[in-house]
Amino acid sequence: MTHKVLLYLLAAVCGAGSLCGQVVLNPTPSRALGQTRLQITAIQPNLVDAKGLFTPQAVALDTSVSPSVLYVADTGNNRVLGWRNATSAGNGAPADFVVGQRDEFSAFPQGPRGSGDPRGTLSTGLAGPTGVAVDRNGNLYVADAGNNRILRYPRPYERTPDSRLPDMVIGQERFTEGLPNRGQSTCSASTLAFSPTSLSFPAAVCGGCSISGITFDSAGNLWVPDPLNHRVIRFPVSLLGPTAGSLPAADLVLGQGDFTSRSSLGLTAQNRLVRTGMTDPSVVAVDGAGRVYVADAFARVLVFTGPLPPTGASAARILGIATGTPPTDTIFRGPVNGLFFVGNSLAAVDTVAHRILRFDPFDQWPLENVTFSPAARAVAGQADFVSGQANRGLREPTEATFNTPVGAVSTDAAVYIADAFNNRVLVLPINSGVIAPATRLFGQEGFGFNAANAVEGREISVNIGTVTASGATVTATGTGIAIDR
Repeated sequence: MTHKVLLYLLAAVCGAGSLCGQVVLNPTPSRALGQTRLQITAIQPNLVDAKGLFTPQAVALDTSVSPSVLYVADTGNNRVLGWRNATSAGNGAPADFVVGQRDEFSAFPQGPRGSGDPRGTLSTGLAGPTGVAVDRNGNLYVADAGNNRILRYPRPYERTPDSRLPDMVIGQERFTEGLPNRGQSTCSASTLAFSPTSLSFPAAVCGGCSISGITFDSAGNLWVPDPLNHRVIRFPVSLLGPTAGSLPAADLVLGQGDFTSRSSLGLTAQNRLVRTGMTDPSVVAVDGAGRVYVADAFARVLVFTGPLPPTGASAARILGIATGTPPTDTIFRGPVNGLFFVGNSLAAVDTVAHRILRFDPFDQWPLENVTFSPAARAVAGQADFVSGQANRGLREPTEATFNTPVGAVSTDAAVYIADAFNNRVLVLPINSGVIAPATRLFGQEGFGFNAANAVEGREISVNIGTVTASGATVTATGTGIAIDR
């Protein structure tokens, strides 16, 4: 329908071609169709606003307030969206506020490595955020992957747009720095590497940004997967107070023997069994007993037993055997990019197989000499343990399907999961430990839709071209239509 309306518009403009030579055109456009303003502030698909999402990759809940606040890392739009009422917001409800951009219509990469925004780069903004977490005081921490840092935004839901700014940076000394490991060839207890030095930002999306599923443990310590340094590090709660300075130092590292090493393991079958090293860790979770679960590029989850694993510790168990096709109840089809708990049971987001696997509580796992990896007890997103198609092979998504699910977070009542390539966040009820099909969603008006940035009739997608007639020039830019008169 949008294309038909566009054709009618072009026909009407061209209908009086004999008058074209009689008018001197104003070179400055006066109106725009398909965008909210003449100045281009986003070139992502469709119309960027507070409703839609573009490849979201992480979610977090602030349960320090009631109702809980939902945060979504809207990765492709280089921002985080916030909903003040996570429990009752209706399908497709617009976000209440935006973090990391000047307004809801802007989506260019921001920060010291951002590019493309004609208004100038926002040094405290975001570029490809891939992780979000909330501390017990309601402060939002964002893994700003394109800028190799974590930003802390104090209680964003209480702030006005002009004051919704970070008060702390981790991984860099200043808000104006953004290189991995602060531009050094080695890492330290204070540096991070989420994206490579050679990263050349396109105008819209951070294609080289790694997922960093950050989390807090029950004591308030911040755990961070540091993918390109091939480690997980912990920042103690004592360095995260309201008056804390930037560039705090981690006090614990897993995957390396010290804070200056950053060796990776080659992706071989033999290295998959190594318990002291890791390659490209993507997500970390900590259970109530202090056990630390880390997923890495080997399509496995390393389990470090608590209450506090020492620096360079060896994993006690490995969850998942060698990758394969089709997937099974013990095989992840690719790297796990989300970890959360249903009660005391670990759940893993098997992204490439478009599913969630739920396992028994750790204390109930069979001994390793009996079963190397425990089998999953339940699956969500697929009809069985051996299926792995996006949206179950259907033409359109449903409330029971995923297409490249990534980060997830749970409460006693529900799971919130970023369904990246369906451009939505699903809310899946938990009924007696069973993850049920979704009953609500964010980013789309209904379960059968999956367009980037939620097509709703205001956006235009056209081939580039120009038509001049009847005293007006209509220019199709790919992101909208500008009319010169």
